[in-house]
Amino acid sequence: MVLAGAQDDIHLRAVRRLASGIPDAHLRLVPRATHTSYIDDTDTFYHLIRAFINA
Repeated sequence: MVLAGAQDDIHLRAVRRLASGIPDAHLRLVPRATHTSYIDDTDTFYHLIRAFINA
């Protein structure tokens, strides 16, 4: 899983390129978050991580 903030104007292009280069990777975007998605939307960030771990 590649996880990023959807509003990360600086790094989002690089994150998409990173995810496309990893076989079977899933890009997950935190909708209302910037580069600090773990601070901007803590609940969504950790929900996505828990879902990935438990899958």
